[in-house]
Amino acid sequence: MRAFSIYSEISGVVLNETDNPSVKLFSLFHEVCHLLRRTSGICSLEYGVEERYEEETFCNQFAAEFLVPSSDLREELKNYTLAGETILEDAGDLSKIYGVSKQVILLRLLYLGVLSREKYYSLKQELESTEIKKQGGYRNWEEVFKNRTGNLTIRTVRRKLQENRLSFYEALTILDVKTNYAEKLLHTLITPAWCKL
Repeated sequence: MRAFSIYSEISGVVLNETDNPSVKLFSLFHEVCHLLRRTSGICSLEYGVEERYEEETFCNQFAAEFLVPSSDLREELKNYTLAGETILEDAGDLSKIYGVSKQVILLRLLYLGVLSREKYYSLKQELESTEIKKQGGYRNWEEVFKNRTGNLTIRTVRRKLQENRLSFYEALTILDVKTNYAEKLLHTLITPAWCKL
């Protein structure tokens, strides 16, 4: 699951912390759209699912348009051929420009009529098989932590530790990290003044 939202008196959005930031960004705006429409939902980039659920289609289109405006993308597409073997490379370049995943770019190209459904499914399958090969079996805990916590929080804690305005315990509490990981994590990611002594 990419994400889900619950609409009620106190609404909420939950994102999958293992997703890349660009994927989480799309999921966030998809779920925000659900809340704006006063509905709950689950984020999926599956086009087949969208065809069955009008609400999911609308939320995907909202997130896609918000993050990759069609008028801007059409202008940007003038610099790309989007043909043959280079489509996924071009989608990679475009994903860097807009800060979204390649899959979101493929979805945008589908919505704009640049890609047929068949081509979209083919490229999506190729992209997914490539990503599975890259993942491997080892999970980099530090990357997961940085992805979950965010660089702004880590930088702020680093600065406050170096200024001696936070204790080690306070840093652990703010970062919500277990003590057995703290020494390595704080030394690797934050390098406070006390580690240099």
